[in-house]
Amino acid sequence: MRRFDSRRLAAVLPLATGAGLLGFLIARASLWLGFVLVALIGVGLIIGVWRRASPAGRADLLGRARAGVLAGLIATACYDASRYVLVTAFESSVWPFAAFPAFGGLLIGPAEPYDARLIAGTVFHIVNGVGFTLAYALFVRRPRILTGVLWALALEALMLTLYPTWLDIKAIGEFTQMSMLGHVVYGIVLGALTRRWVPRPAEGGMTA
Repeated sequence: MRRFDSRRLAAVLPLATGAGLLGFLIARASLWLGFVLVALIGVGLIIGVWRRASPAGRADLLGRARAGVLAGLIATACYDASRYVLVTAFESSVWPFAAFPAFGGLLIGPAEPYDARLIAGTVFHIVNGVGFTLAYALFVRRPRILTGVLWALALEALMLTLYPTWLDIKAIGEFTQMSMLGHVVYGIVLGALTRRWVPRPAEGGMTA
């Protein structure tokens, strides 16, 4: 039986922004509170993983981190581009970036100017997208397109469950089509790129 790969514990930190948002959407807890709590836990786990890792294990961790960040930036851009193309081509009533100022309102306050909320929310969206890809690169031992799509569809399921009520979305069908396309594209890109860029697993580098 294969022992648990402790590298996977490092995936907690890049999930901190998503965990903060999830805490707000489910329990209406402060996004910042959830983010800080999970981030602190994640930092502690990374320190522990790093200290226990062999040189090969540390190289693997850094290689996966670089791959995850680069793939995340590209996958997030493709995610947004695919949604924009869909809604403009079919003249959808759902705007793909409506959540951005809402994110910003959670970060800096709903009374702040729209442009400030939009900028803050856009940054949050990018960090979130990169964080999910980074977590995937750290958690999945051998990245593949299939597991990338499955990872993205898990995010899709959470979005479809929580976003319509939060954003008061009426056109559920259009929203579902847009969101599904975006996440499938995101999953294909993150799976393909991390498969290409993540180093081969270091045997015995980080297990517990």
